[in-house]
Amino acid sequence: MVKIVYFMTPLSNGGIEKMVISWIEHMNANEVHIDIVPQGIKNEEAKRHLESLGCNIYNMPLRQRNIIQKISFIRKLFKSNHYDIVHVHTSVAFDFLPLVIAKYFSIKHRIMHSHNTNTFNNSYIKKWTQNISKFFSRYYATHFFACSKDAGYNMFGEKKIKDKLIVVKNGIEVEKFKFNAYKRKQIRDEYGLSEKIVFGHIGRFNKQKNHNFLIETFYQITKLRENVILLLIGEGELVGNCKRQIEELGISDKVFFLGVRKNVNDYLQAMDIFMFPSLYEGLGVVLIEAQCSGLPCIVSKEIVDEAILTDKIEKIDLKLTALDWANIAVDRINSEEMRNNAWIDVMKNDYSIKSSSEWLEHFYLNLVK
Repeated sequence: MVKIVYFMTPLSNGGIEKMVISWIEHMNANEVHIDIVPQGIKNEEAKRHLESLGCNIYNMPLRQRNIIQKISFIRKLFKSNHYDIVHVHTSVAFDFLPLVIAKYFSIKHRIMHSHNTNTFNNSYIKKWTQNISKFFSRYYATHFFACSKDAGYNMFGEKKIKDKLIVVKNGIEVEKFKFNAYKRKQIRDEYGLSEKIVFGHIGRFNKQKNHNFLIETFYQITKLRENVILLLIGEGELVGNCKRQIEELGISDKVFFLGVRKNVNDYLQAMDIFMFPSLYEGLGVVLIEAQCSGLPCIVSKEIVDEAILTDKIEKIDLKLTALDWANIAVDRINSEEMRNNAWIDVMKNDYSIKSSSEWLEHFYLNLVK
């Protein structure tokens, strides 16, 4: 059996955590054992689920900012466990420390895995520390993974690792996200949306997801069409800010804040158009899910090419105004969309969780042969 340890972001409801859980769910526990070291635990249910899958959870809380404490924590972990592979899942190059200590402990296989394209901090000090971190990540990692080419180049530098970068596809449960007319009617009836045109967004309420611009765009849409609704799924530090913005615009009766939902697949069925104006994305798994359900998607030009799987996507420059975005979105309302066969494009591009988890499992097994 191959023993692996994942170092990762806090265990919450974020995209990295969900992707990691999906991979582990679909791997053979008799061939691969994975332990998890999150930087804090915000989702006890996710923790219990990972433990039920056979993972040991070693919590490294966010309060351990002290580098000496972190080194001590990781050293004790490596002394107590004999890992074959260290795999770091992150959005920033700063998280290279486990790779350094892994090399000291003669762990031969050390993977750095980039899950995003931009940390959105352009200060001189941040840029300097990022460049230093990139150097150490390249030096101590033996393998370079990313969810897209852009995510990899952002983490490691394009010229340095272009021929070594491995893009690992963030697969989804295709069957779960196929268009389902019954589920669509069920959700729309539950919320009284049967006669409405439903726009939707799924994602954490933070700066990256650009909710303020999304809400401004929807406000412009309400001036162009009367029977429109916006569904917002997710949680985050900017929820309160967004609620105030909606109240100030006078559209509270047209916007549903739904929080975190386990059955986002059902809510995608209920939508008519998916909006995704992110400032940056490593990939955007939810966009893959939306396409699988056959939704037309209005997205920013910052979305990486690997995430474009169907002809139902409209890429728009964020330099355009919210009214420009609204006009384009309204034009899509009037187009007839066939949703039943969109999942085929997802399968053709190997974005099923079955194929991506099988690939990852085989990679691990072949690595330690």
